[in-house]
Amino acid sequence: MNIILVGEAANHLTRLRPQLHDLAAEIRTVPAIAPGDPGFKAIADEADVVVALRIPALPVSLAHPRLVQVPGAGLDGINFGSLPPEAAVCNVFEHEGPIAEFVLMAMLHWSIGFDQMRAGFSPATWPSVYRARVPHREIASQTLVLLGFGRIGRAIAQRAKAVGMRVIAVDPVAGEGDSLADAVLPP
Repeated sequence: MNIILVGEAANHLTRLRPQLHDLAAEIRTVPAIAPGDPGFKAIADEADVVVALRIPALPVSLAHPRLVQVPGAGLDGINFGSLPPEAAVCNVFEHEGPIAEFVLMAMLHWSIGFDQMRAGFSPATWPSVYRARVPHREIASQTLVLLGFGRIGRAIAQRAKAVGMRVIAVDPVAGEGDSLADAVLPP
């Protein structure tokens, strides 16, 4: 089996190789795909597996990878016209929870003015900060618009609904009547 790690994926060779110790595989790395690079085309034509975040439009399609593994959430960096129709293209998930929590934290951080509030929490400054305080904004009852309603968008919506936000999703393939969104609209 021939495996090619492209771009960022090439940086993980030392961690990946021990995991494949029982597999008879030749693993090559390519720093990046250059659309006109004949060297990459020669290597890629031998590949059974290509691991890459991006495969741009290439002058000719890759010969026969059976699998293209995208080690990220989306497939927007993959030009499917450069792949044979029988190639399976997979990406990863299971990171939607941490991303959704980060998004919610960022919304709260921005809305509350966390840095300024935290700077006022000291024994020396608290009494004057308390007396001059202005109520901070809240995200409850605010409207959140999500561009895309896949796994990450749905995880964000679930958390946003839990704090009382109105959720509008914009997605070309999401169905109507999804309980996680108050509305699902086409782009």
